[in-house]
Order: sequence, then C-alpha cells, then structure tokens
Amino acid sequence: MLIHCVEGINANFEHLEYIGWNNVEYHREIEEKLMFCVKRHVQLTENASTPLRLAQVYVLPLQVIGTCVMASVILVFFAFEGSLSDQYLRITMTALTASGVLLVFAVGGQGIEDMSEGIYEALCQVEWYHWNLKNKKTYLFFLMNATRKFKIKYSENISLNYRLGLEIVKAIFSAMSVIYSLQQKKYS
Repeated sequence: MLIHCVEGINANFEHLEYIGWNNVEYHREIEEKLMFCVKRHVQLTENASTPLRLAQVYVLPLQVIGTCVMASVILVFFAFEGSLSDQYLRITMTALTASGVLLVFAVGGQGIEDMSEGIYEALCQVEWYHWNLKNKKTYLFFLMNATRKFKIKYSENISLNYRLGLEIVKAIFSAMSVIYSLQQKKYS
C-alpha cells in the first residue's frame, strides 16, 4: 500500500509541462501526500522493527538445526539402506516437512527484503524536480530513511532469505555427497 501511495504522489499533475514555484495548490497537495507517506513509512518501520529484532535471534539456530535435521534424515536413509524399506514414507515425509519449513522461512524473509527495496525503488522514480524546497527536503529525508533495508538477520552475512535457503540446501547436498562416497568406499 505504501508503494502505491509513493507512486501516486504526483498523481493528477502529470499533464502539466511546467509547474511554477508559485502554484500553491500543487505544492500543498504534494506536501500532504508526502507527509502521509513519510508517516506511514515511520509507522511501518516502528511496527516492524520489534518483531524483526526478536526474529533475528532465531536465524542462526534455524540454519544449524535445519541442516542437522536434513543431514540426519540423509544419514538414516543411507545407514539403514534396505533394512528400513517400510520406513521410507516416514523418512520422505520428514524430509519434505523440513524442506517446506525452510522454504516458508526463506520466502517470508525474502518478501520482507523485497518490500523494503520496492519502497526505495518507488521513491527513486518519483518526479521531484518541480517541487518547492520544503518538499524536496522532506523527500530527501524520506529517501534517506528508505535506504535502510528491513532484514531478518543474525549478522551482516547471515539473513533469512533465499541465499540462506540456498546455503542450507548446499550443506545438505554436501553431506549427502560425503555419505554417499563413504558408502561406496565401504562396499568397494
């Protein structure tokens, strides 16, 4: 909704080639729309900061536990090969559940990042060059605040997004490759 409001700041004034500095109606309407967007962005930032800060604590354990669960499922699958033929459905369901949870967290975290980037990109597309000085200063303040991206992160390098999901999948396939190689050497 905020992105839509930002994109509509100059609505109803697209047809004007040049808007004079003395067009009070235009500058007042821009100021109202801009202040509405700034207030909503501040509210969004305040309301999102607490849950994001609380969620950051769980990112590293999520990564470690998710990798361990998937590695243990793979280990059980290879270690008891043949003797657990009646348990394959359970092993598969456990792997699918863990993969689904990973996918949901990665998609949710990436959605938060994409939304904050969308607000910034919408702000960069606003035609601000006809505005008066007060509106330009407000716009620059809004633009500076929008440069800070929302992320669920544990550290600078670890955040809950597609990249984290990809790293976990890589770790799982690496574990699977090592176990498979050890299994092949054992039978050789």
